[in-house]
Amino acid sequence: MSKIEKQKINILYLEDDIIVRDSVQRMLELLVSNVFVATNGLEALEVMHDNSKKIDIIVSDIKMPKMDGLEFLEQLKSEHTIIPVILVTAFNDFKYLIKAIELKVDKFIQKPVNMKRLREDISVLIQTIMRKKELDKKRVQLEQYKKAISLSNFIIEIDTKGEINTISTHPSNYFEEKINMMLTLTNIKEIFSQQFFEEIFESINNFEVFNSNAVINMLGEKFIVNVTAFPSEIEEHNIYSISLILKDLTHILKEKDKTIKKLYTDSNTGLPNKQALFKEMNEKKGQITLLLVQIDDFEKYKHVYGHKISDIILKESAKELLLYCPDKKERIIYKLDSEIFAISILKNEISDIEKVTSLANNIIEHMDKYVVSFDNISIDITVSIGASGKGKNDLLIEALIALDYANTNKKKFQCFKLLIGIEEKYNENIMMQQKIKKAFVNDCVIPYYQPIVDKNKKIVKYEALARIKDPDCMEKIITPFFFLDIIKSSKHNEKFTKTMIKTALNDMKKLNCGVSINLSFEDIINPAISTYLEEVLNSNQEFPITIELLENESIKDIKQTIDFCNQMKNHGAQIAIDDFGSGYSNYEYFFDIPIDIIKIDGSITKRIDDYKGYALLESIVTFAKKLNLKIVVEFVEDEHVFEKLKTLDIEMFQGYFISAPQSLENIIAGN
Repeated sequence: MSKIEKQKINILYLEDDIIVRDSVQRMLELLVSNVFVATNGLEALEVMHDNSKKIDIIVSDIKMPKMDGLEFLEQLKSEHTIIPVILVTAFNDFKYLIKAIELKVDKFIQKPVNMKRLREDISVLIQTIMRKKELDKKRVQLEQYKKAISLSNFIIEIDTKGEINTISTHPSNYFEEKINMMLTLTNIKEIFSQQFFEEIFESINNFEVFNSNAVINMLGEKFIVNVTAFPSEIEEHNIYSISLILKDLTHILKEKDKTIKKLYTDSNTGLPNKQALFKEMNEKKGQITLLLVQIDDFEKYKHVYGHKISDIILKESAKELLLYCPDKKERIIYKLDSEIFAISILKNEISDIEKVTSLANNIIEHMDKYVVSFDNISIDITVSIGASGKGKNDLLIEALIALDYANTNKKKFQCFKLLIGIEEKYNENIMMQQKIKKAFVNDCVIPYYQPIVDKNKKIVKYEALARIKDPDCMEKIITPFFFLDIIKSSKHNEKFTKTMIKTALNDMKKLNCGVSINLSFEDIINPAISTYLEEVLNSNQEFPITIELLENESIKDIKQTIDFCNQMKNHGAQIAIDDFGSGYSNYEYFFDIPIDIIKIDGSITKRIDDYKGYALLESIVTFAKKLNLKIVVEFVEDEHVFEKLKTLDIEMFQGYFISAPQSLENIIAGN
């Protein structure tokens, strides 16, 4: 017989003959990890009591002093100890054999001991014991699995007719107050539809595990559960019992719905946001009329009173506008960018121009009388409205064109359909939209790079500036003036921004230095873009990356901007305020936003030869130095401006004197 691997088995060996005992003991120690030896039954009992949970096999002689082998085994039986026994005996007495059989001895070996036979018998017992131990281990694991599952799930045992045999009664968090109702069920069909019941049994009859989600009704309340079903009692290919594991997904899915709702909700007003409007326009294409309501002079309120008061103005204005949306199915109000609200109206409720105009005028008249009051401050609110019900191409763009026309022409309301002479401009927009779409398909959205240099004209980094290769004429390059506003007002903005980020960061290795990328406020609040930016920042640590925020556009929600900037800085990016000095520069930003760089707007650079312009630039530089901020001056158009700026101890310069924006290919070629 081949050599048996030494097993973790404990044997108790009883033998009073020292010669036989030593010989057998040595053989046993080759087979198992531990051999305990006793010279009689009394010694063996002491060993058993000390090692009651360790002894796996007993090998015993019969005739021994003080207590023989059979008496020892009888004592074990009285203590309900069941252990496999091999009895070694020189007796052929029938009485001994009968007694041994009554004590359920497993094997008999005649003296003198045949070592080969003893070894084989013990090997067989070892294999049996090891299998039992493995089964016991699996049984314990199975019990633990069942216990763990039952703590967070309902386990129901049913027959093939759906009649309930048992229900687990100790889940910790399942259906909560509905548990008592579950315990009163008699048939699973009381909570499952007939169709779902049949689907379960179709899988069960094929001896397959069934898994699917289902909606169940209990006491008028709906729950979403995951159902796993499998045959639990099978005999001769007949199924007699089925186990169902029910896991409540209601809370998880509700939390998921809440998270999704947040992505489609404006955090300040609680209204649906721009993404929600896009969703409705896609679902109800051609079925709605859209009104854009803009709070007049809102940017002035924001600069005078700050962001906190501005948010209050928006929140209170939203409440007033909701008065014109009594039926949320027919009319829905949205909060779009900055000071603009949108009201979508189903066309079966209001469709003709006169009714749209009447509604718009009612809103205008109501808001003209409305005053927002807080902290002894009163602000008179007025609004302008642009509307579109045509929806020939993009309903939102049409309404924006109408609103822009109203603002430009000092009108309170304009309907797109009534605009005369706007079609040509609108057609240009449509053509540009088509070019933009083709550009994405043909990878024609590209960055041009303009270098940012130090005093010695050494390149520090490049700013990535968006361009489009005209898909109909690849040699022609389209600048942002013609396409950027259209992209921002469309559903392409996210894809556009991701394309610019990806391409610019991939080009850094070829440029052999860092890059600056521009982000709008829409980009900041878009979770998809911020998540994507985090991913690419984590994979691009070779060169520094700067994120430029437009001072006159991006910083509309100070809290979201702060959160975004901190998040990006944690991933190694630098933050720059672009176009600083344009419009109403708000120094409040420097208190809260983690800024590294300010880029001085070209409108100030152009006035450097003017005393006031130079003084303003000098004061900004002094201010920035005290805050340890680096400065980039834009619009450096000639050597005279460059040399004069250098006297102000400015670190970085950008403009056509240094270089016009160029393609990556031209830069690499050294042009």
